[in-house]
Amino acid sequence: MRGVWIGITVMSLLWSATFVQAQEGKIIFEEKFDGKLSGWKVMAGGWRNDGSISSFDRGLNLMLLNKPIKGDWILKVPLFSLYSYPLPEILLWWQDPDNWLKFIIDARNGTFSFREMRNGNEFQPVTKSAKLGDYIRVDIIKQGNKFTAIVDTEYRLTYDSKTSKEGYIGLRGEGTTGFVRFFQLMELPGSVVTPPSPETPSKEAPLPSESAPFVVDPNDLDKLASQLAENCANHPIAKEIMKKGNIAIATFDLIDISSPSVAKNAVEDLSTSMINKGFQLVERGQLDKVLKELKIQSSGAIDPKTAQEIGKLTGADLILVGSISDRGNFVVINARLLETKTGKAIVASRVEMRKIPIKRD
Repeated sequence: MRGVWIGITVMSLLWSATFVQAQEGKIIFEEKFDGKLSGWKVMAGGWRNDGSISSFDRGLNLMLLNKPIKGDWILKVPLFSLYSYPLPEILLWWQDPDNWLKFIIDARNGTFSFREMRNGNEFQPVTKSAKLGDYIRVDIIKQGNKFTAIVDTEYRLTYDSKTSKEGYIGLRGEGTTGFVRFFQLMELPGSVVTPPSPETPSKEAPLPSESAPFVVDPNDLDKLASQLAENCANHPIAKEIMKKGNIAIATFDLIDISSPSVAKNAVEDLSTSMINKGFQLVERGQLDKVLKELKIQSSGAIDPKTAQEIGKLTGADLILVGSISDRGNFVVINARLLETKTGKAIVASRVEMRKIPIKRD
């Protein structure tokens, strides 16, 4: 039995050494999603690209690197969950709708898995459970026909596809998904990987409309402020911070809403309501300056590390982040307070709100 444990330990050390080597490989493609997509082709759907990327069209959304990737590689993709919404699926190879291999994370149920389709037949997924937060780091290593996923440097899952895989790498989603902050592809030592062509820009995602078709009812935003105040009073950490701490309000992410003015107007009205409820807010201009310096354009792009940086630069003890989702006749705002010291969400609220149409001459 002792020999078995020694063998396992040696294998673990060898794997760690291989992983370190992989991390030191040459970067052959990197995308920070902070401007035009270069080296990609949008196959289906619409994508938001403003410091992070997410799909938003109902139905299939598909985005692939513009060249098939050959050789062995390591792919680094950090994901940010959007509460009850699915995360983008990472396509490890794609030939057509009947032949693909993808990596899926279900943050709601705390699982991640490999799934494969060959000639229209889907294979039983290899699945593992994990304790997942809002920010999820994913490293996927391809060695021959074997794919290994390392999630949050703690959980590991390996899948042997049995057949050679030389195809497209990309992202896939159905409807609204979480966010991808960056996408980095690296060579494994000893392999030669053909990178996509950076000089070939992809189809741009639709540009959002500036004119807001509606505003969120200020009275309902006042209810959200009251709910946040009540939830903070019932939470020991938030209650203590509230006595002397400052709160920064990040611009909310929009789901199935094209006009950024909807979020700006909502945050302005919510700020007024929160001040009236006794919250001490960081000056908006100061926060905007810091977010610009950190190149953060969306609430979903704030991970634990950037939350700490925002806290240091603005003096904020809490950051309010969230999303506004269009549900037809009303919108839903999901809001969370992140403690800047830890980057963890400590208070959350969800409120359905009425839409007030804006009539223009």
